[in-house]
Amino acid sequence: MHKIAAAVAEEVPFKLSIVEPKVPLVRAGTMDLKIVAERQPGFDEPITVKLLHNPPGVGSAKRRCDPKGETSACIA
Repeated sequence: MHKIAAAVAEEVPFKLSIVEPKVPLVRAGTMDLKIVAERQPGFDEPITVKLLHNPPGVGSAKRRCDPKGETSACIA
């Protein structure tokens, strides 16, 4: 996507990053993307991640919720 509309009212108490896959996604293959959350001290609430767009030919779960206190999750 070239543009995305976003607004932040206040700083969120966590930072998300995706671990870069070591191999490319192959046709008719599957891959989990690992998402790592860096939480600020004292914040252990669940984090919900929603994917806004899939490239052509790629499917994925549209939503993933990290349980309370967890620091990583995978989206398939």
